[in-house]
Amino acid sequence: MTKNVVSVAGTFLALHLYCMSQSHDGNRAWGPEIEGFRLSIQTTKPSFACNEPINVSITFKNTGSTAGDIVTRQIPEIDYPAIVLLPSASWIPFRQRAPLTDEGRKRTDRKRIFSVVNFPLPADGERSCDLELGRIYDMRWPGEYSVTVSTEILNRGRKGNQMLTSNALRIEVRACKP
Repeated sequence: MTKNVVSVAGTFLALHLYCMSQSHDGNRAWGPEIEGFRLSIQTTKPSFACNEPINVSITFKNTGSTAGDIVTRQIPEIDYPAIVLLPSASWIPFRQRAPLTDEGRKRTDRKRIFSVVNFPLPADGERSCDLELGRIYDMRWPGEYSVTVSTEILNRGRKGNQMLTSNALRIEVRACKP
């Protein structure tokens, strides 16, 4: 019994360190609402110098009137997989995805999942996680990147899951000076 209590306490401590509660930010852009949940990705500035760390904040919000369950693996790069689109000329009809870095391949390896935690997020509650994109995705080419993140959510009152997607974040990476 004591072993289980310690395990549960350790899990909640890890979850607390991984996701911190945030206050409402009226300037935050959100993706579409699904099942009373919204997802947002933002950064502190729109432009970064080459080789500068690109940190983003991902916020998961319960916009419903009742508590909703969140499922987390406690690993941001696995909980919120990103689609990072490379810069390209405007006349090209599609954009390629940024490749994973060596560290990104290790950090997004689903074999790292040791446990899955399900916990309630209160009505109007938010959880925010930080992620350094430049360590996971190769963003060394100058230009404008488009980044979205997504996560699976449980359907309220029905079986099954749905994919929740964030807003599209534009990030400019400036060319390195010779």
